[in-house]
Amino acid sequence: MMQKKLKLQNFADGTGSIGIAPGFTLLDQKRDSIILKGPDGTQVALGQYGTTIVPQAVQFGAEKFTTVTSDLSDPVRSTADFVEQTGRKTGKLMRLKILEQRALPASGMRAVVLRYRVEGAAPFEGFGFFAAGPVGSGMGQTYASFIGATSAAAFKKYAPAMLAIWQSRKTNFGSKAFTDVPVEMAEQMETMRLQAIEVRKLL
Repeated sequence: MMQKKLKLQNFADGTGSIGIAPGFTLLDQKRDSIILKGPDGTQVALGQYGTTIVPQAVQFGAEKFTTVTSDLSDPVRSTADFVEQTGRKTGKLMRLKILEQRALPASGMRAVVLRYRVEGAAPFEGFGFFAAGPVGSGMGQTYASFIGATSAAAFKKYAPAMLAIWQSRKTNFGSKAFTDVPVEMAEQMETMRLQAIEVRKLL
């Protein structure tokens, strides 16, 4: 169990800050999009935006740059399609397995909190907030903030630190629903309950 305080790091572009736990490094930050890497294949990815498109609207190779999905308003379906299509593009068989999920209210988009596992050639244990909604002309937008690791053991070990990092983020962009870590939701999920409780000891 980690007892050290997070180290505050201000963003170079002046748009906010984040607390960084020992062993974690801020790899990339643009406005509210933030990626950190940590020990044992751990990752914190916040404010990740993507585009989706329905199959009948695909043309001119659009599937190379967007996620093809049958329902632009379903964050679970679009996330599963993203995982499978990313696997195909990289030559790896990947599949999303939902362990637990909770719906959340979100303005203009449907949103869920997921405890999940990516199975196949690139395994990943994760927990995150995912939202999706249409923007017109058969296209949509997705939003994701998540934590995870390449093994279940690493996820269990570092989940408290990763949740604390997420909760510490402060930016000047996005609505409250999209910037606040759903720690309370994590505490309601049995597979996250004990890890989430430990977050309080880090802050």
